[in-house]
Amino acid sequence: MYLGTWRSKNYFYAILISFSQSVLSESNNDLEVVFPSYILGFSSYLRVNDEGRLAGALIDHWECIFSRLDIDAHYQLLPPKRAAHQFITREAVIYGAKIRTKKKFYSLPDGAAYSNELSHIYALLLVLEDNAELLDREEWWELELAGIEASSFNLLVYDKYGELKLKARHIDQLIKMLLGERVDAVLLPSLYPIEEYLASQRLPLAGRTIETASIHGVLSGHLLRMHPMLLVEVNESAVRCALK
Repeated sequence: MYLGTWRSKNYFYAILISFSQSVLSESNNDLEVVFPSYILGFSSYLRVNDEGRLAGALIDHWECIFSRLDIDAHYQLLPPKRAAHQFITREAVIYGAKIRTKKKFYSLPDGAAYSNELSHIYALLLVLEDNAELLDREEWWELELAGIEASSFNLLVYDKYGELKLKARHIDQLIKMLLGERVDAVLLPSLYPIEEYLASQRLPLAGRTIETASIHGVLSGHLLRMHPMLLVEVNESAVRCALK
């Protein structure tokens, strides 16, 4: 969601890695890994541990890659728009979790390139269990909907000329909007298909899968011009550092 022609509203849970031109050659420079704050909704991927540090599968994944490439990294959270601004202005040169749907392939700015697939994610349409008949509506985008404010899956609504009545900053807030009956349905980005998601939540909800997408890193053209083999090295290391 948001590089070049991407709209700032169309981001979905990303990592940004910020460093100077000399970072890969100077051992005393750390990569600055920046997560947009909404990704905390995926606690298995990213969370703040009891010591106040970022932890989770994404941290483990990038730490594994960096250790293979002999790179040190420092991790922090930033608001989504600020994180995106850093990529556009070259303060950040790796965008670590870009969502690509089957129907939407965003053009990347200035020679940037996608990494191989890291994982996948699902767009789920959720309603209250008592309103399960709403899931049968073919034109689901005409329901009163809420979504995550920075999710690229919102394009599934906008492309149908639909609207989001409400936008949530994170997933917990989105679910509260639905349980509080402030909307008919919510469009939820999930790490799990609908059956697994509903089984894990144990809430009075029903739903179906609207779209499946893949997650990739994005390396900037600025970075690749400085280090042409880095994309290959990241992809090779990622095979041994699978996101779990």
